[in-house]
Amino acid sequence: MSQMKVVPVEVPWMISPSHDFVGFTGYEEREVSVEMLCGYNKKRYDKVLSKLQEQYGEDIPDDEYNKAGSAIIKITFQPICLFTMYGKMEGYDRYDFSMLDQYYDGRMSLRDEWDKTDVCPNPGFYEVMESTLKEAFGFTSPRVKHWVLCAHDSCIDVLAYSFEWEEVE
Repeated sequence: MSQMKVVPVEVPWMISPSHDFVGFTGYEEREVSVEMLCGYNKKRYDKVLSKLQEQYGEDIPDDEYNKAGSAIIKITFQPICLFTMYGKMEGYDRYDFSMLDQYYDGRMSLRDEWDKTDVCPNPGFYEVMESTLKEAFGFTSPRVKHWVLCAHDSCIDVLAYSFEWEEVE
């Protein structure tokens, strides 16, 4: 089976590679929301830290300091055509992540690119181009998109029309 190409979704955060999904909720055939710990780039971290120093001086509370570069992000997909969660070892290899090779072999710096554009080059959230999963479940409409979210030990495949994301407290 050939691998499906993925394209990073343009977002300013990265799903934490060391944590799994916080949780998900939804209504069958309506919507599903996925929550996960995400990190931001150094530029955003420095900005948040600067605001904390203005507020607290040098005595920033540990809990505030520890979350300065991260947030819980909730992505809501609607309407849901398919939602499936699986371990990375069970299906991660069905995707072609070769566009990320340039960041792992040193040709490009993920940090530099992220700080320059405020868009994470490897967010752990991807749109799948030419999805064989859509075909396998009989979805032929171009409105149906296929996304994959990758966390520490698991991945989520979603077929839906659209998504939106927000930070949650």
